[in-house]
Amino acid sequence: MDRVVESTDIELVRPLWERERTELIEEIFKFEFEVLISCVNLENMKEDAARKLVGNILTRDLYENVILKQDVDGCGEMGEYHSMVLNAPLFKKRIVIKKGKQTISEDGKFLYFEVQECELVDKT
Repeated sequence: MDRVVESTDIELVRPLWERERTELIEEIFKFEFEVLISCVNLENMKEDAARKLVGNILTRDLYENVILKQDVDGCGEMGEYHSMVLNAPLFKKRIVIKKGKQTISEDGKFLYFEVQECELVDKT
């Protein structure tokens, strides 16, 4: 990332860099972020655990009883899983997934959530 901005007048800001993982996840729950687990690397996580996560909203239960039971970084910082924020305090609208399905990549390395239908909805 440093290399991308070094020849510009842009200051690189990394608000999450080197923050304690448990602190970050607690903030996600405290501020009621709605986080969809969108992809899991099957080389780092068992498929049965991955299927419990992919396409689901991250809850404390999923975090404590699925993610932390695997031998992975709790926030997926080593590429174990990826996520998508559907709703957060600063969002003007939220994303609602109406239809989707779990799909294994052609090479068998990833289980990902294929969004088939979604919409932006005003917050109430």
